[in-house]
Amino acid sequence: MSETRMSGRLIAAARVLTGITQKVLAAEAKVSLDALKLMEADDAALLPASPDVAALRRALEHFGAVFIPDGNNMGAGVRLK
Repeated sequence: MSETRMSGRLIAAARVLTGITQKVLAAEAKVSLDALKLMEADDAALLPASPDVAALRRALEHFGAVFIPDGNNMGAGVRLK
């Protein structure tokens, strides 16, 4: 299975699905709150791979998010464990 490319919309969806605030996610990922807000504001644009994006993904997975790669003519998604 391929790794899901992250977008601001996907990060925001995972955060809301897991029931955590931006402040809690930023603290868990050790990413600045401003950086998280900027990423989420990028909406559907794919984010470039970076240590911050990887840290956010790990933190969201810690809170129970499971990322689903795009395929079968469907976009990437997120669900709970």
